[in-house]
Amino acid sequence: MIRRFSFRLTLAPLTAAALLAAAGTARAQVAADPGVPAIAAITADPGAAVPPPSDPPAQASVQAPATEPKPGVSIYGAAMLDMGFQAEQNDANWFDVLRPSKLPSFKHEFGRDGRNFAGFRQSRMGVKTMTPTTLGELKTTFEFELFGVGVDAGQTTFRLRDVYGELGHFGAGQADSPFMDGSIFPNSLEYWGPNGMVYFKNVQFRFSPLQGDNEVVFAAERPGASGDAGIYANRIELQNVQGRFPAPDLSTH
Repeated sequence: MIRRFSFRLTLAPLTAAALLAAAGTARAQVAADPGVPAIAAITADPGAAVPPPSDPPAQASVQAPATEPKPGVSIYGAAMLDMGFQAEQNDANWFDVLRPSKLPSFKHEFGRDGRNFAGFRQSRMGVKTMTPTTLGELKTTFEFELFGVGVDAGQTTFRLRDVYGELGHFGAGQADSPFMDGSIFPNSLEYWGPNGMVYFKNVQFRFSPLQGDNEVVFAAERPGASGDAGIYANRIELQNVQGRFPAPDLSTH
């Protein structure tokens, strides 16, 4: 038992000496042979300085191919029912709007007071298209409603509202006249809108040098005029009067 114990004590120093000798030989080989990888030196000599890791090779950035614009179509509309009771009276052709020129000028001009009304002629429908071109996006609008005016006053019939195209800063067709900025038209249950607002759709060619939240618009519009002649409509002096418009109307806002 004593010999065994002594043998083990003697073997441990010999093993340590052998390891130290092998480590010294490895360091000598690394110094003499520069072709040995750095990882061998790190393994052989734990006390040696570790070089900083090299940056990975740069990879070429891959960008997704640009998506080409495609044509688009948007269909929109609204079905509206207008129902109510009028305590007094107005022109029966304009039963569902508040138009001051169609109010009675004397008592019972349009019959007795008190009238119930209902209609859906404020309903409308439209189609918008977007077509990419080499000059930009071409936008078109076609919109109609069922509110008869003019010779169709009082009827539920087809009425064209907007038919126009727009490319960049230029537009042509029938749209809101630039004489009034349509964006200031308030939200209202009254179809005819506030009295005194010049809300008019007209055929025009327009140029918009500034677009967006703030805009500047110039237009050459179809000339013309309209008005309610009232009780003077049948006067002989006015029956043969015709307007002459040698130049377009110019408007802006």
